[in-house]
Amino acid sequence: MTSPTDLQSLTSAYEAARAVPYSLPEAPISRYVTMRDGCRIAVDVYLPQGAEDGVRFPTLLLFTPYFRRFKLKPGSQETPNPNTGKFSTYFVPRGYAVVVIDVRGTGASFGTRDGFRSPKERLDSAEIADWVIAQDWSNGELGATGISYLGAASDFLASTGHPAVKAIAPLFSVWDTYSDNYFHAGMQCTSLTQLYDNLMKGLDLDQRVYLKDYKYYASPDYLGPQPVDEDEEGMLVAEAVACPSSEFLGQLAA
Repeated sequence: MTSPTDLQSLTSAYEAARAVPYSLPEAPISRYVTMRDGCRIAVDVYLPQGAEDGVRFPTLLLFTPYFRRFKLKPGSQETPNPNTGKFSTYFVPRGYAVVVIDVRGTGASFGTRDGFRSPKERLDSAEIADWVIAQDWSNGELGATGISYLGAASDFLASTGHPAVKAIAPLFSVWDTYSDNYFHAGMQCTSLTQLYDNLMKGLDLDQRVYLKDYKYYASPDYLGPQPVDEDEEGMLVAEAVACPSSEFLGQLAA
């Protein structure tokens, strides 16, 4: 059996042998992608910088309810994407495009969340995949990863059977949220339910008072979800945040 130390050594050797030919852009391309029902989903696209014209890249997808990117106070040194930044920082210089998506009803995306990891969200992931492989920077091959919710979202994408999805790496994701998290052995875990409800009210409805106890999101430099590029005045993101997207969690906590 390979020990953790040996595994780390093997990983380091593999990384050292691979070229890092590109760089990370200063900011991603950010836009809305329209779904089958007209719902607009906000995406950030990080493309390797320094590539020759016509080079196409495999793409890593990250579906998050925890803001693809925060708007920051001017001059802030905070990372705008504490939940996903590590992936774009690592993979983009190594020749991958990275697309980070505010799932339906979260961040700058429109729509409402009709359930925890809802069927609508699952269908959205396949439509996002269709959009990505149609771009002139895509080589038609997709992967997905992420921690916790994002890991489960990669399972969602794979479950659609989309032919462009070649690999997923769900990290620490939950298979059965009902029995593993909220109703273990049939009894409701009210503390976890309330904690997560507060987190999602703080994010989905941009009510910062609920985020003070969450290290990732408590910084006063965070000013809500980052608008997409076309939304220079922030009117669209304000409209998206105003959608009632956390009602089902409040009902679950009641």
